[in-house]
Amino acid sequence: MNVKWVRMENGLWDNAFESYGNTPVAFDLKDTPFGSDEYIGNHMLNMAPGQTMYDAYDALIFLAPVEKLRQTAMVDFIYTDEYKSELERRSKFLYTEEQINEILTGYGFKSLREFIDNYFTFKPEIIQPLAKEIGPIDAWKTKE
Repeated sequence: MNVKWVRMENGLWDNAFESYGNTPVAFDLKDTPFGSDEYIGNHMLNMAPGQTMYDAYDALIFLAPVEKLRQTAMVDFIYTDEYKSELERRSKFLYTEEQINEILTGYGFKSLREFIDNYFTFKPEIIQPLAKEIGPIDAWKTKE
């Protein structure tokens, strides 16, 4: 499975919000051009043929242009030794040994506790990495 962010309708949605000053807004999708667009979202593997955005969602909330979205900072003070031990214990039920080994190999750690100790640390807010890969806002102008 390849997860990525795309511009809705090749940037047409982004262009519409930009035309109105990128002002935060929420609105009902029923009987709107947004609602009648083909469904794109995190449930695409299970969508019905011809499913629209309104079939999946009641409303839309626009906060800011996708390029300005941030990945929230991660705090470390909530991860006490007791909590980390519980994460380690539960991980052995949630993931197979193979999955845990893949995680450890991917991050270069030798044990689950080493991974937990090094992963659950302070991380500053950053530009959402997937937003950096999104296409141009005006791609809709050249689509037929």
